[in-house]
Amino acid sequence: MLERARELKPDLYVVAELFTGSEELDNVFVTRLAITSLIREAMSAGDSHEEGRLVYRFGGEPVGSFVQPSLRPLVPSIAHAMFLDVTHDNECPVQIRSVYDSLPSSAIVSMASCATGSTRGYDELVPHQISVVKEERFYPKWNSEAKPSSAGEVNSQSGIIAGKLALNKLHQELASKGFSQVYVDQVDEDIVAVTRHCPSTHQSVVAVCHTAFRNPKTYQYRQEVPPMCIPGKIEEVVLEARTVERIAGSYQKDRKSINGLPDHTLEIREHIQLHDSKIVKQDDVMCKGRSEFVQEIEFEHLSPGSVIVFRVSLDPRSQELVGVLRRHLVQFSDHYKTGSMPDNNAPAILTTPLAAIMSKVTLADMNVLLFRCDAEEQEDGGGCYNIPSWMSLKYGGLQGLMSVMGDIRPKNDLGHPFCDNLRRGDWMIDYVSNRLVIKGGALGEVGKWFQAMFTYLKRIPRYLVPCYFDSIIVGAYTTALDIVFNKMSNFIQTGSTLVKQLALGSVQMCGVGLHPALPPLAPTLLDVPYRLNGVTNEKEQCCVSLAAGLPHFATGMVRCWGRDTFMALRGLMLVTGRHLEARNIILAFAGTLRYGLIPNLLGQGTGARYNCRDAVWWWLQCIQDYCNMVPDGVNILMCPVSRIHSPLEPGSSPCMMSFMRR
Repeated sequence: MLERARELKPDLYVVAELFTGSEELDNVFVTRLAITSLIREAMSAGDSHEEGRLVYRFGGEPVGSFVQPSLRPLVPSIAHAMFLDVTHDNECPVQIRSVYDSLPSSAIVSMASCATGSTRGYDELVPHQISVVKEERFYPKWNSEAKPSSAGEVNSQSGIIAGKLALNKLHQELASKGFSQVYVDQVDEDIVAVTRHCPSTHQSVVAVCHTAFRNPKTYQYRQEVPPMCIPGKIEEVVLEARTVERIAGSYQKDRKSINGLPDHTLEIREHIQLHDSKIVKQDDVMCKGRSEFVQEIEFEHLSPGSVIVFRVSLDPRSQELVGVLRRHLVQFSDHYKTGSMPDNNAPAILTTPLAAIMSKVTLADMNVLLFRCDAEEQEDGGGCYNIPSWMSLKYGGLQGLMSVMGDIRPKNDLGHPFCDNLRRGDWMIDYVSNRLVIKGGALGEVGKWFQAMFTYLKRIPRYLVPCYFDSIIVGAYTTALDIVFNKMSNFIQTGSTLVKQLALGSVQMCGVGLHPALPPLAPTLLDVPYRLNGVTNEKEQCCVSLAAGLPHFATGMVRCWGRDTFMALRGLMLVTGRHLEARNIILAFAGTLRYGLIPNLLGQGTGARYNCRDAVWWWLQCIQDYCNMVPDGVNILMCPVSRIHSPLEPGSSPCMMSFMRR
């Protein structure tokens, strides 16, 4: 039947109500039948806490969620919901709860970020279940002049119709303007606050609903309502309403029309200022730290059956900071244009695109920017960032952050210790920038860019810090990868995603440590990199070396091994186009030639161990590969070699370079 229906109408919207009792089984029906929405019922909740949980479950992303990339792996998700306050086969909510609960429960449903719905009779407060089989009466008709006692007519004063209209308009507005994030706060046993948040403008709408699952006439609710702290500035009260009794006679079931309770209606006011509210007693503005602008709300008449909805914006300073931050993020994605603001006082470093700054970073420096394990970081006197009560990051560079955020982001796991650490303080933020600034040079410039961006990040509300920290790091990381691949061979630049991911191993394993891992090259050799030793203030060679493995063979005497180096050198350095660095490694090992062998453990040259017969074979193969793959590669045979061991010493072999030239 569905197949035939879709032939006639391809964009068919299919709604189903399943009674499997299992979300896993629901998904089987959804995927096989291509069901658009599943009916979910607010009446299935036994208390306000469960009702709030349903809103969170079916109603959108958490507030402060990460920006998801446009191309990303599929992740598990629940079936799209059509969330109804009551369905035709539910028991009458007036009977099993109370008449005063109709408005707040409907408001809670309306705040869900999904499709919503209801059943005729709910808004008119019909006090019994309407049978779809036996009921033969007509629904009442609309008459704006109808009297409460008129059983066959309804108007905006009947039941909660006026409130439902306002809530439906609000629900439509929130959906059309991108308020896709949801936060549910259980204020107390009976009060639920639901926040809808727009991730681009960071405006929020907060609905505080006092449910009445039990009749206030027979159950004593708490008189004192806890105060609420609402982050941001309250712009207006969108609506406030409560269910009240009126003099209209008691309910009598009409013989011709399906009538509701005539003696209950709403007091409702829309779009008023906070000081005009009859529900809010007072409000105080307070600041929590340098970036938290909070309004404390005390309630005076939030009685059972009451609802008040606030429209909230960031305070002007936070709004400006977020807007400026989004403007600087536009260089990574047009997604951030919405809500962005010009930065008239931008630091000089931010007036240059990050890609231009990073273009001066060498592939050796990219090893520092992106990778370096804890042992490599400790050699420089630092270490990988440690998250208390969790673990240390695997790398000091951006990859250490990206690996963790790659697991957190798809699931929006904002409760993760990583996110909690970001909300609590600026330690991780400062680690990222300071680690690069102290390096100086091109890396130092990248560090200054991070510092400037983080100046804005530190001053926005803390619940937004994980989201925007992720955006900054992702933008910088993807920019760095583009620079890396552009500095490699044409084979890598035009290669597949797999080829490029494999090429990153070159940046991961090849770097320059605090202490030279290779023995000195010949002084007359051209194009050898040098640096100034920070301790001796003397010039020293700083050639790239290839680590045998991370993290245990990454530093000091055990970093370089002959067999490992030359097995990997073709793929990590020759194929990727790092010819000069490959030449230096080949010549550095040539200087250690002894007994016709190349050492396995290089030991910085002075601690070499000649305990591997095939290291020299792999070395010779790399020389051959170099000659064949590198333009004018045979010139390596003419390069001078600085020998550690004299060729005339007993048991030594003649110079291998001279041997190969013959």
